[in-house]
Amino acid sequence: MTTPRYGHRSVLVGKHVIVVGGKDGNNKATASTEQFSLTKHQWLTLGDMPEVCDLSAAVSLGQYIYLVGGFSRSCLRYDPATDSWRKLSQPRLEHGNAPAVM
Repeated sequence: MTTPRYGHRSVLVGKHVIVVGGKDGNNKATASTEQFSLTKHQWLTLGDMPEVCDLSAAVSLGQYIYLVGGFSRSCLRYDPATDSWRKLSQPRLEHGNAPAVM
C-alpha cells in the first residue's frame, strides 16, 4: 500500500481489492482509499472518503461498497466505476469492529 495503515477495511470488487479507512502510522484516522489490482499487482490511490470512518463494517453489494458504523457513526457508499463517495443517513448508535455480510 502507499499509505501505512491498520484497522482498515478491505473489500473484493471484481479483480481489485479496495482498502478504505483505518488509522495511519501516526495512529490518526484516515479517509484515504486505495485499490490493489490482482492482475497488474499494483496499488492505485483513489478518491478520499468524505469523512473518516474508523472501525466500521464494509461490504460489497451490487456495484457499490458500503461502509457503516464505526465510532464516527458513518454510513458511506462508494462507486468504484466513478471513484466517488456519497454520504448516506447516519446510524443512531456507534459501534466498532462489527462485521458486514452480504
